[in-house]
Amino acid sequence: MKIMITIPVYNRMKYVEILAKSLSECRQIGKADIRVYDDCSTDFGIDYLNNQFLPLNAKIKRREKRSACTANNYFEMMTDFANSDKDVLFLCDSDLLLRPDALEYLERVFPLTDGFMTLYNSDLHLTVKEGKEFDLKLDIGHAAACISKKCISIFLKHNNPGMGDFKLSETMVDNNIRILAVKNSRVQHIGVEGKNSSKMIGMDYSASFEPLSKHNKEVVDELIPLLLQTQSSLIKKLMFEDKYRRDGFFLHQPIKHLQRRKMIKKLKKLEVL
Repeated sequence: MKIMITIPVYNRMKYVEILAKSLSECRQIGKADIRVYDDCSTDFGIDYLNNQFLPLNAKIKRREKRSACTANNYFEMMTDFANSDKDVLFLCDSDLLLRPDALEYLERVFPLTDGFMTLYNSDLHLTVKEGKEFDLKLDIGHAAACISKKCISIFLKHNNPGMGDFKLSETMVDNNIRILAVKNSRVQHIGVEGKNSSKMIGMDYSASFEPLSKHNKEVVDELIPLLLQTQSSLIKKLMFEDKYRRDGFFLHQPIKHLQRRKMIKKLKKLEVL
C-alpha cells in the first residue's frame, strides 16, 4: 500500500517538532510519501521545516500568499494526491501525535473499509453504531482522515476549493460510503488552542489513545494537566446542545434537525466490523 502523508502547517513550532519526532518513530515511515504544506508561517521559514523533516525525506511546499481558508490547503493536498501514484491519503494535521504502529495498523485495516476512515476517534463526533474494530460516525474532521483514490475523486468531483471543511463527510454519506473511526485511536490530538479546542469551550481529546513510546508518554503526561484545566468533551457537547435548543429552532434549523435524525436512522442499518 502506497501512502501519502500530507501535513498542513501554520506556525505553532512546538507542535510541528512533536509531530516530526512522532512520525520518525512510526514503523514503515520510510515507505511513505510525506508532503508539508506551509501556509506562509510567520514564526519560521522553509529552512526550519527542511531541518525538522529532513530525516523523513519530506517535500516542503510553501505558499507565497496566505490562504483565505484552511480548506483550500486540504483541497490542494487532495488534488496532488489524485495526480499521484499513491493508494491512500493520510491527512495529518500538525498538532497530532502518532503511535509507532499507526501506519502498520492503517495498512492492515484500510482494506476493510469503503475507502474512508480516521485513525482518530473523537467523542465530539457522534457515534451512530459501535463495532469491534470501528465505530460508525455521522461525520469526522480532517485530522487523521485516511482516504482512497476513489473517495478523493468523488469529493473533488462534487466540491470546490473552500468547501473541504464542511463537505467531506457529507459527500461520503451522500455516496453511500461509511464513515469509520478506529475503535482505539492510533493518533492523539494535542492542540490546546485552536478551532476545536480552547480553555473556554473544552478540548478535542481521544480517551482511547494509548501512548506506546517514551516520546508519546512524555507528550501525553504534559498534556493531561492542560486537559484537566479545560472543560471535558462531554461538557462542550452539552453546551452546544443547550445553545442549539435555546437559539437554534428558527427557520431552517428544524429542517436540519429532522434531516440529522433521518440520516442517523439510515446509518444505523449499516454493518460495522
